[in-house]
Amino acid sequence: TLGMWAFLATELLFFGGNSIISEVVAHGDTLPPGGSKTFGLKAKYFLDAPDYYLLLRLKKNDSIVAEYTQYYLPPKKLNLQKPQITYTLGKDYIELKTDRFAYGVRLDVPDGVELEDNYFHLHSVGPKRIKFRSAVPLEDIRKTIRIRSLVDTY
Repeated sequence: TLGMWAFLATELLFFGGNSIISEVVAHGDTLPPGGSKTFGLKAKYFLDAPDYYLLLRLKKNDSIVAEYTQYYLPPKKLNLQKPQITYTLGKDYIELKTDRFAYGVRLDVPDGVELEDNYFHLHSVGPKRIKFRSAVPLEDIRKTIRIRSLVDTY
């Protein structure tokens, strides 16, 4: 169970990283199983939305339990910009940060590196930490890692 410290954070964001609207269903609110809540997002945001997306995050004790990203147009019609993605390589993790939304991020790492996750969306609202297992030396990973997103394909 999620316990009393779980909450749902909703945010409508521009692909450039700025927030338009954000709302939280706090731990004091109750939603029964199968229940619903209406958020104050206006229909005008979803009619023709090439510049923004909706981010839903279920959090428990400051950890993200689940995340969902909703777009209102197909990827080829979104006004995605090239993100500047940086990373920090730890003993058993790679932490990624971006200056703007990055759609479909993929890490190319040497054979023998097993990533916990390797195709995801990266948001400017916080870093993403990917755990990995590897017998490959960290310096070899650092020399060969490549980070790409959808905009790198066109």
